[in-house]
Amino acid sequence: MYSWNDIALRTEKVYNEITSRTPLPLIDRLKRYYGCGAWAGKLFCLLMALDFLLLWFLEFCAPRERVDVARNWPKKKRIYEEDGVGGQGRMRGKGVGNGGGKVGGRKAEVVFADGKTNGIGK
Repeated sequence: MYSWNDIALRTEKVYNEITSRTPLPLIDRLKRYYGCGAWAGKLFCLLMALDFLLLWFLEFCAPRERVDVARNWPKKKRIYEEDGVGGQGRMRGKGVGNGGGKVGGRKAEVVFADGKTNGIGK
């Protein structure tokens, strides 16, 4: 059955796998791009070289040491309820995303773990 929780878990696994890898050196990436086709590989290598030069230029103009690091944004936990269909849990209400906070044509109320709501009528 189609479940957003399952999709979120699988997406998180992919992101964690990608972020745990060490990046390949530039020459190895260029070799991979070059093998992508007769003219496409050369185009990819050209774009990759331009991106590298742009990154180098931006690093020269504004070094990483001078850039402020954004702090983590505080998150609130959402309450999940059983919908009775196959035991799948669903979020009560809808937060940020497509639809502008509407569920089925009406505004959705979000209930957080501490019992507070977002103040939108039911």
